Amino acid sequence: MKLRWFLTLILFVAAVVSSYFAIESYAEAKLREKFDRKITSLPVNVSYSDLKYQLLENRITIKNLKVSELGYTISTEKITVDLPITARKKELPESLQLKMEGFSIPTNLPFIKNFFKIIGLNGEKLMLNLNTEYSFDGNVLLTHLATSSPALGDLVISSYFTNITKEKLQMVLNGTADEKDTLKRVALAYLNIRYRDRGLLQNFFNQEAKQEGISVEELKKRFIQTIEKNIRSNQEIREKIAYPLISFIKNPSCLEITLKPVQPISIGEVKHILKNDPDISQIIKTTGLILKTCD
Repeated sequence: MKLRWFLTLILFVAAVVSSYFAIESYAEAKLREKFDRKITSLPVNVSYSDLKYQLLENRITIKNLKVSELGYTISTEKITVDLPITARKKELPESLQLKMEGFSIPTNLPFIKNFFKIIGLNGEKLMLNLNTEYSFDGNVLLTHLATSSPALGDLVISSYFTNITKEKLQMVLNGTADEKDTLKRVALAYLNIRYRDRGLLQNFFNQEAKQEGISVEELKKRFIQTIEKNIRSNQEIREKIAYPLISFIKNPSCLEITLKPVQPISIGEVKHILKNDPDISQIIKTTGLILKTCD
């Protein structure tokens, strides 16, 4: 009797596992079919080597994606998209995470070429990794972006906004809600930007100093004198902006910028604060702006 129940259990598990892989294979095939149909309709050449779908994680992985046009090719070794299990077709997901590994941009693209020339960098490709995600929690939208590049350094941006729900944003995307009115009401509750330099600023200082015919130290001294001259009379600006910025110029390692207003600030309020000749002291008080160097 025990043996029979054991065999029944084994057969049941085998059936479940077989069904799972059958469903996953079917879903992957359908997804690949739709993806192929989509990229063939694009006005650029798109190719990839593999597409995988993991049912339990609701994860899509695309390898060696390449986009080519006018002799330029942008590529990425691996793209991973993580969706919640509750995600539905043609509906904005409650959360989403997108990772790009080995993202490569040719430096002969006009805007990249000019940027590399200004900061004194060389190389045929700009390489970076990217991780971006968002999630809704009621009427709060949380976002996160992280990039890492040997040429540009490491950048992490975290924020959250209020007065925006998944349903409201879905209505905007569907065209059933006014986009300008909706976005005007969205309010910034928190923003943190952290940048870690990997030699980008030093390259910039070297390039500028060479063009000016002066030493790097003299160039930094001029930057610092300009900052001190413009904020000499305001102690609050000196402490919260000037001193950390000067410290970062002297030793460009890591700089952190934080906005943490007492009350969330709408986009309309931000535009009003920044228009014409903004009062820096008022900006600091309204936004809770803080600069600091970091380890």
